[in-house]
Amino acid sequence: IMADVELYLTANVVGIFTMCLNETTLRWAFLDRRWCIESTIKLDYEKSREEQLMLSILPKHIAHDVGTDIREGIQLMTRSKMSPSSRKP
Repeated sequence: IMADVELYLTANVVGIFTMCLNETTLRWAFLDRRWCIESTIKLDYEKSREEQLMLSILPKHIAHDVGTDIREGIQLMTRSKMSPSSRKP
């Protein structure tokens, strides 16, 4: 009888621990996804503000060329920072 009681108690403790662990994992996954969505929305908002600012200063065809050049430069810098060949030992 004692072995059965010990088995049931152990199974319940493991089940409770697994349930808590699963809830924590789900919560972190939710928060990570939320952060991703928030950053995407903020990025879109900042891009539209940048476009509006450039259009208020420059003509549309010039603003488009300048915006494209800036974005390409940023992408190039980002790629060079991420490439393993640029890292120093």
